[in-house]
Amino acid sequence: VYKRQGLHYTDYIDRDSWVDHGLLNILAQNADCFRLSTYMHKPRNGKLFAGPIWDFDRTIGSTDSRSTNPTGWSATQPATDILTWGWWKFLWTDPDFWQRYTDRWFALRDSTLTTASLTGLVTQFESQLTEAAVRNYAKWTATPPRDGPDAGSTATFSDEMDIVRNWLTQRTTWLDSQFTPRPVRSPAGGRTNSVTLSATQGTIHYTLDGSDPRLPGGAINPAALTISSGSSVTIAQSSLLVARARTTTQWSAPSTGYYFSGTPAAPGNLAVSEIHYHPADPSLAEIAAGFRNSDDFEFLELINTSANPIDLSGSRFSTGIDFTFPLGSILSQGKRTIIVANRAAFAVRYPAIAFAAIAGEYSGDRLDNAGESLTLTDAAGTTILTFSYLPSGLWPDDADGSGPSLVAINPGTAPDQPLSWRASTQPGGSPLGSDALSFASWLAAFSLTDPADDSDGDGINAFGEYAAGSNPTTPGLADLPVVQPSAPGTWSVTVFHAPGADDCLLYTSPSPRDRQKS
Repeated sequence: VYKRQGLHYTDYIDRDSWVDHGLLNILAQNADCFRLSTYMHKPRNGKLFAGPIWDFDRTIGSTDSRSTNPTGWSATQPATDILTWGWWKFLWTDPDFWQRYTDRWFALRDSTLTTASLTGLVTQFESQLTEAAVRNYAKWTATPPRDGPDAGSTATFSDEMDIVRNWLTQRTTWLDSQFTPRPVRSPAGGRTNSVTLSATQGTIHYTLDGSDPRLPGGAINPAALTISSGSSVTIAQSSLLVARARTTTQWSAPSTGYYFSGTPAAPGNLAVSEIHYHPADPSLAEIAAGFRNSDDFEFLELINTSANPIDLSGSRFSTGIDFTFPLGSILSQGKRTIIVANRAAFAVRYPAIAFAAIAGEYSGDRLDNAGESLTLTDAAGTTILTFSYLPSGLWPDDADGSGPSLVAINPGTAPDQPLSWRASTQPGGSPLGSDALSFASWLAAFSLTDPADDSDGDGINAFGEYAAGSNPTTPGLADLPVVQPSAPGTWSVTVFHAPGADDCLLYTSPSPRDRQKS
């Protein structure tokens, strides 16, 4: 705390950027970090950010002896010791800064900084530089390649890369060992009645509601439960288990997993049923309410296509938009749920839909008007669905800004195919509902029972009239498919498909002559 003004250091610096800056320099054992090779930047009216990083030539087991040893917190020269150098030593006196560092390290070790990812990246760069390395060593003869772990008679560029790969493997292993190990969960997640927690050090504290067992400052969360290593936790309902191990001096990073007592969302039981990616422009009333961007009215709808309730807790849209379904997101059989771009704007355009009926707001980018890929994964990261949509080609262009939404004709069936979608029958779509007209309902509306009925005698049976949207009591051929020449040697076919007539599915297939030619 800056005593003169009573402000905390986090009022001045972006703490997470400083964590990352320190972490990357320590990982690489940068001999020049913090005292020489340090950049910072400050956005206008923002806090002070550490980085970008630079000057990494004396790192990762280079010929500089200060970075040769893969163990130790910093290079052998004391001036580069992050735990004692300059202002950094004051940051480590804050237990929450140290904990953020711990948590961030293991979060990256589970993703970007796995040993396989690091060594694989080196191998990727090696393949790009192998040919150029020959010329490099021919010109700069004073710095020939060194022998790797498997020393041979003649060192090569591959031997040099083996040194890097081996150094990173040893370095990450050593860094891992400096922290209290996280509790191990068995099973790691999914549908189960119980979870066994084990820890090699410290006492295990855990919660089942997603809250942190550790309070800011390092105290134990009063809501956390304590369990001995090797004991089991009962899962009576959908839970987000967060466990940490605590020694007398340290908390481990969190060990986190979603657990379900019911059926989790999975491929085959959940589908995207409606996408309003390019809503109509705001009305004068909506502008007066403060919403001037049509993107504010976006929404995406999902439907449970199974015969049982499913649990969406922890499921996440990871491409296109960013949204994670919160704990307790249960979707009954046949029911729909929506996520929106702006909850307040959505409430203005769709006042009949209850605020609580919305699963939440997605963050990051909005749905792309030019089309994009959407991917939904379950709590364990397994893909539930992935597909792309477009505003052009055979895709319904009415959904591109003129008012209607994009509606799945048979949700879950071939979502990558444009003929699996249609424009909604009404502007704004039908969030949490369906605007489809079944063939059975259409027959009943005209007091018909036979799909082959042709009461008006125009040669089009009842199903054809339903599909085209024509009146089965009024003769007419205007809605029949139209075939006409297009470019030389090609023909175009225009098919009339009534909006909402979803019991009629359209397919494209080659003609017999085309098949013979192929």
